[in-house]
Amino acid sequence: MVEPHLSQSFGSISSNLGDADIDHVDNIHEDFLDKLENSKPLSKMISITKHIPDVEVDGNINNGDDSAESDSLEQQSLVPQSTATSQKMGRTATRVLSHLIVGDSNQSHLEDDEDHEVPQGRHLGMFSTTIIFISRIIGSGIFSSSAIFINCGGNPMIYLMVWSVATFFAIFGLYLYLEFGCMIPKNGGTKNFLERSFSKPKNMTSVIFGIFSVITGFITTSAIVFARYMLSLMGYPLADNRLVNLIGGITVIVATLIHGLYMKKGVQIQNLLGIFKLFTIGIMIITSLVVLFVPGVLSKTLKDEIEWPPMFEFEPNTLYSFSQLPAAFIQALYCFSGWSSIHNNTAEIINPEVTIRKAGIYSLAITFLLYVSLCFAILKVLTYKEIADSGSLLGYFFFKKIYGEQIGGKFVTLTIALSALSNLFVCLFGIGRMNQEIFRNGILPFSKTLAKNYRNSPLNSLLVGAFFTILLLLITSSSGTEGNDEDSSNAYTYIVSVESYYNQVILFFVVIALYIYRKKNKARGKPEPPIKSFETGNLFLVILSIYLLFAPFIMKDDSAMNNMTGFPPYNYMSVYIIFACFFYWLIKFEALPRLFKYNLVPFTEFLEDGLKIQVWKQLPRE
Repeated sequence: MVEPHLSQSFGSISSNLGDADIDHVDNIHEDFLDKLENSKPLSKMISITKHIPDVEVDGNINNGDDSAESDSLEQQSLVPQSTATSQKMGRTATRVLSHLIVGDSNQSHLEDDEDHEVPQGRHLGMFSTTIIFISRIIGSGIFSSSAIFINCGGNPMIYLMVWSVATFFAIFGLYLYLEFGCMIPKNGGTKNFLERSFSKPKNMTSVIFGIFSVITGFITTSAIVFARYMLSLMGYPLADNRLVNLIGGITVIVATLIHGLYMKKGVQIQNLLGIFKLFTIGIMIITSLVVLFVPGVLSKTLKDEIEWPPMFEFEPNTLYSFSQLPAAFIQALYCFSGWSSIHNNTAEIINPEVTIRKAGIYSLAITFLLYVSLCFAILKVLTYKEIADSGSLLGYFFFKKIYGEQIGGKFVTLTIALSALSNLFVCLFGIGRMNQEIFRNGILPFSKTLAKNYRNSPLNSLLVGAFFTILLLLITSSSGTEGNDEDSSNAYTYIVSVESYYNQVILFFVVIALYIYRKKNKARGKPEPPIKSFETGNLFLVILSIYLLFAPFIMKDDSAMNNMTGFPPYNYMSVYIIFACFFYWLIKFEALPRLFKYNLVPFTEFLEDGLKIQVWKQLPRE
């Protein structure tokens, strides 16, 4: 073995020194280690010693959790114990060489880099964070939530119950993520929460979540809603799906280039669009309250035309089945889904613990007021048939009926289109950061290239999100239009259901992960987070998640609205993708290394701008 000779060589440095020279030698060795670690040729090798445990020559690993075992290792060390200096030098050599020989590692060398600042710096304050929250939560879903009402069978009470459950779900989920975010304050959000909690089998959590997030990191729904509302503004509310997808794809490309080439300008644009969104929200809330309480102020004709539907009755002549109820819940939860995405940007937020908590509470309060008032108003103004035929243009038909063609059909439609565009910008911003965190782990091909920044912005990661968005727009493109029998794709509701079902799977495991990580955090002697989630709320999340995950398999949903021709049901589609990610992990990290007798070992590197990444090397087994 090479290691004992090198360790003894280091030990011999101090064997001929007197006690008077020890302090001087200590300083020399410390300077040597600093220079060695910072030297470019050896920095990749030495930097890994910060993240690997002390080991014995035979490869037994000490994870550092038991101090008694650590003391035992020191007593058994092959490094001469003549001086403290030689021990330090010998342990450094032992740790580096043993890591390379044994080929073992922690799950990720990026795990303990909470203090590692991203090159973008902390540039998101309270206003920008609140805008991201609101723009992400209040996006395309609420303006095209007709599918929720249809899946409730036109029953207003069930419809309002679904929205109420979704609201509580969002509140409990927000505090769940706030507690986790305080313990792991870095970019990546859900990825970090799951990765730190489920460490075995090794790398499986990182690979499955990472690949699925990259594949489903699209903003297709926002692109579709923006394009359809813009076409409605120009007088084409029933435009062909292919034209809608084309305009949506062009919008995604433009937004990607802005965020990727001009990061500050991109944030300024999304802040400006967020202001328009707040203006839109104000219009909607005021309009909804007027419709509910004093409709005569708007129009005497409207007052005579609108009335409350029977609250406990299902719509006659509908093929409603309770098998559609899980889809209604999933689609309503999608309308609130943005509360978790802000944690993708934690490392870019100023004072994140305080900022995220306040911004989240403000945003959910505004969202709740909007959703409740608007949902009641829609039921009072539009008939079941009008809601069913509206597709993703529910907001357009609602405001057109209230304000007429010019104000409702033009002005309010423009504000809704800008709101959808705001959601597109914010989602793309978050997707770029999430993808970059995944590429930093090096689990996918070309990860090093894809993780790079350009002008302090993750351009390549943004381009990956844009690629999958445009690919999905091409796959789901078909002739016909929404609310029409010719439209056989129902791409919008299908994509929403697939994405929401997967998010439900992830949220279920995040709740379980919180309790696992709490225990780990306590064992390490770290303080409890300043923000705690609700225990009853976490139980509520688990129960609802189990229902939503298994109900679609037990009660088969044959509704054409929740499926798409040529594709499996949304719940099966999500499961298929998860299994595909699992097999990728199984082949790359388990089967191939066993077959060809090598170890996949992660090494830490720094890119030109200081971004820390992980690269995997194949080292032969002994």
